[in-house]
Amino acid sequence: MPHHSPGNWIKTEARHAEVQARRCYVQRGRPLQAESDERLDALWVAGMRAWATAIHPRPLALDDAEAELSLRGRKPPEGQAAPELAAIIEGLGRSLEAMPGGKVRSMVAEAMAGARGAAH
Repeated sequence: MPHHSPGNWIKTEARHAEVQARRCYVQRGRPLQAESDERLDALWVAGMRAWATAIHPRPLALDDAEAELSLRGRKPPEGQAAPELAAIIEGLGRSLEAMPGGKVRSMVAEAMAGARGAAH
């Protein structure tokens, strides 16, 4: 896949946002550091539910849970939030469709269509 492809652009932007969120989380003193793995998973799922009901803005609690999971070397329990993840992808897709035209919109929409196909 060429460097300028929509998929690579999305991955690069997502990685940058992840690094920024983790940096902010650490600067705030890792407030979830003392939570058990089970509680951290539950907080992540709750954050996904909140995000699925209100696409913008993404909840800070979700960013915090993802940052702590990452710092522990753990992946989010995506299987526990599959319906929420599908709703988020659809909601983001609708948001993109509502934006004025342009190259970025078309690149993101194309990548989102690919993500929708991969999620099903």
